[in-house]
Amino acid sequence: RRLEIEQMLHISLEKRQLRLAYQPLVDVDSGSLVATEALLRWPQPDGSFISPEQFVPIAEEAGLMRRLGAYVLDEALRQLKQWHDSGLNSVRMAVNVSKSQLMAAEFPQVVARCLETHKIDSRFLELELSERGVMSGNDDILEQLRQLKSLGVTIAIDDFGTGNSAIAYLKDLPADTLKIDRSYIAALADEGRSGNMAAAIIAVAKKLRLTVVAEGVETATQLGILQALGCDLYQGFHLSPAVAAEEIPALAAQQG
Repeated sequence: RRLEIEQMLHISLEKRQLRLAYQPLVDVDSGSLVATEALLRWPQPDGSFISPEQFVPIAEEAGLMRRLGAYVLDEALRQLKQWHDSGLNSVRMAVNVSKSQLMAAEFPQVVARCLETHKIDSRFLELELSERGVMSGNDDILEQLRQLKSLGVTIAIDDFGTGNSAIAYLKDLPADTLKIDRSYIAALADEGRSGNMAAAIIAVAKKLRLTVVAEGVETATQLGILQALGCDLYQGFHLSPAVAAEEIPALAAQQG
């Protein structure tokens, strides 16, 4: 099955059959849609989907992540250009970046070329990096992040709190945004330490002047707590799951 998926993935990349869905990121206070996160989907002829949890590890083993990541970046910026041209000119795009992409010496140039190709101002692109991929203090990673920052893009640390978190690393990382993992958001209303973790992360991030995004917000109660804590943005089923590109303009209008 793994060999079959690898072969199918090669073909799907060649034929550009993979698709992106977009999950809105919304301002906690105003409710305005300010960005979307591009999420990869792999539709099958029978209408089903192969989940990223299944095919991404295979892509990593097969050395396809750089190619897959370049495809996602290109598709996401192409869509962002369409939104900007149609009047959604303040929406930003968040794109996930794998560690193998980040460690490729040419990656900053890949990003720069893609921005130029689609005529996107770099401030509208945010690159999301897994906490496990960057929270190591590795000098090579830090240099790559600095080069990316020099382009004018913003850097987000994704799923914060799920890896070997070391808050000390945050002061050295040229990051702009911290995304709190959904497991901490789910525990917001709990008493005790679990319920206080999100509050502690938000407090630290604010001291470091980082934008804070809550992932996996599912209830109005969670949103109310996040607003009281000073969280900046949120995403999750409380507003919307990831949707097709054509649904984003209506969501943006609905959120004001």
